Amino acid sequence: ASTITPNAAPGTSFVVTGFVKADAMWTDTSDGEIADSSSGRDFYIPGTIPIGGEDEGVDLTAHVKQSRFNFGTDTILDGGSKVMTRFEIDFFGSVTGNQRVSNTYAPVLRHAYVQWGNWLVGQTWSNFMDVATLPEAADFIGTTDGTTFVRQPQVRYTKGGFSLSAENRETTLTPFGGGAQISSDDGEFPDFTARYAWKGSWGHVALAGLLRQLAHETTGANAIDDSIWTGAVSLSGKYMIGKDDIRWMALYGNLGRYVGLNFSNDAVIDAGGDLESIDGY
Repeated sequence: ASTITPNAAPGTSFVVTGFVKADAMWTDTSDGEIADSSSGRDFYIPGTIPIGGEDEGVDLTAHVKQSRFNFGTDTILDGGSKVMTRFEIDFFGSVTGNQRVSNTYAPVLRHAYVQWGNWLVGQTWSNFMDVATLPEAADFIGTTDGTTFVRQPQVRYTKGGFSLSAENRETTLTPFGGGAQISSDDGEFPDFTARYAWKGSWGHVALAGLLRQLAHETTGANAIDDSIWTGAVSLSGKYMIGKDDIRWMALYGNLGRYVGLNFSNDAVIDAGGDLESIDGY
């Protein structure tokens, strides 16, 4: 009969969804062991697969980290347009708990955004990603290796099947001669994406492009100060066969952190301190 919050705008409806999920995984890697605290023990992450070590045997891990809570609002404005908000959390990525006594894990932000008309502002799936082609799998993601999977802050404009976005930037680098990954937040431009999706009763096909500046700047001895522009394209789709479907995705260019949970870095630092793009398909 009335709003559940005194200060809510008239005509506001509230959305509360979520689920509880328990997972149990047996992990066996023949070239070494995935560390107990690694997220690679929680779900399949290609970059955590060990190479060059000794086979240690099968490990069991159980958790409820994929349990999820989503809260949102829908408000119809006087002009008939709708303002929508969504806020969603799960418990992946938390390091506050342990498996000895309490198995306690803190909430981790997934989505938080406002959508009004053609505009979306906040954090959600990257516009370069085709969420509809993610397979239904018991694992958290499934076929991680060939899949775009990125959530990040952005400003997005959508009209019909066409969408443009400016998204949060980050550069991952391989040091000269190899070594631990370098994450760089240098650079002044966001990542730019454009996407168009053709939809019908038969399914959909989506073409997406990604343009971004990779940058890294350090001070002191052997300082590095370089940036390059790179791009990538994605063609993906879902074809309906009755109640079943075929889902596919093809990718080419500087894919880096956008594919396979950052399976490959974006660039490598050469002997002169310059960045060289790492491309693939």
